[in-house]
Amino acid sequence: MLLSIQNLEVRYGSNKALSITAPIELEEGDRVGVIGANGAGKTTLVKSILGLVPYEGTIRTELLPEQMAVHMQFNEYTDNMCVKYVMEAILDTDISKNKKLQELIDRLGCGDYVRLCGFQKLDEKYQEYDAYLSASYVETLGVTLLEAVGSGLPIVSYDMRYGAQAFIDEGENGYKVPWENVDELAKGIVRLFTEADMEAFRKRSYEKAEAYLTKEVEERWKNLLC
Repeated sequence: MLLSIQNLEVRYGSNKALSITAPIELEEGDRVGVIGANGAGKTTLVKSILGLVPYEGTIRTELLPEQMAVHMQFNEYTDNMCVKYVMEAILDTDISKNKKLQELIDRLGCGDYVRLCGFQKLDEKYQEYDAYLSASYVETLGVTLLEAVGSGLPIVSYDMRYGAQAFIDEGENGYKVPWENVDELAKGIVRLFTEADMEAFRKRSYEKAEAYLTKEVEERWKNLLC
């Protein structure tokens, strides 16, 4: 038995932070997910297993603390590392060929909008679409936004610092809508396809992308360093 948990309870002062009454048993090779809202006790569970907080109940494991690793909620990945690659690294799998993930997608009924596509040539893939929609709440210099304008796509996005403001000229190659306002995002999409001059918007996106061509970037570095 790799890990066994029985009647685990953790308190912070008078507050009960975690209570697990059903037994948990993990064998070597098992992969499990811990799901819960903020404050549900996910981090407290990990700390209990690592022996970092006092608890009541029983935790038995063959592992030493130095043999355990934790993948926290926030990690300093580079902006151009796709979520897909992070998941594949953690799960040690090829997502597009993982039957268990596909079974999970089917069971949750989200096959209409979650697809395991594997590697794609994005310069070809973007050409299949008429516009790019970004519903991200946070972006820096989003690589996907650069790829979108480089493929001549108009963009509708939340008005975030950096990404959207760098690549969208309001009313010229897309629309920026108030942050986290889903209704305005929907209106922006409708406006794009009913009011915008799509050819002019595509042309402007191509123009925006020219500043990021290799020769342009090289010239800027020369001007900065020389």
